[in-house]
Amino acid sequence: MASEEDIEYKSSYTLVFTINYLMQGIVMSTFAVIIPVFLIGFIGTLDASDLAFLATIVAAPILMKFIYGILTDRFGTKKLGRRKPWILVAGIISGFLFIALPILITPTNVLVIISILGFIIFLTLYIIDTATDAFILDICPKEKLGRTQGYCFGTRAIGTVTGGPIFLYLVVIFEVLTV
Repeated sequence: MASEEDIEYKSSYTLVFTINYLMQGIVMSTFAVIIPVFLIGFIGTLDASDLAFLATIVAAPILMKFIYGILTDRFGTKKLGRRKPWILVAGIISGFLFIALPILITPTNVLVIISILGFIIFLTLYIIDTATDAFILDICPKEKLGRTQGYCFGTRAIGTVTGGPIFLYLVVIFEVLTV
């Protein structure tokens, strides 16, 4: 880790970090609000056990978060360092899977596809989260750390609380979810 005097921390870094955390919250909220509503509309009925199974599978990657910390501490590249490769690769994978999710779903495979892709999306989300947390600790001066972390976790909370309901409202307004 570089010493504080070696780091020129720019306020734009905090903006990038907060946008990242806002998107994390929106993804979490999407799986908590939109996916269940979509499944009810797509399948017609949804057993509580199916929804509980889905939530368990999708949320399981949080249990392995300590492993992501070990990986992002240990492995990196000379050009991008230890954290950025994990953030970039996981971000590309999760973005691609988020786009592929609605394309791959059929009435016969909907629960399986959402379970598998949801698991991988949340796996990448928590890799990004862990690497970003460590990256902030690596480059943010101590006197700015509390404020930076506050902005980050605050925007994730905003995304978590508002993301799913806002997207659901847009889905209803634009009738995207007509099955």
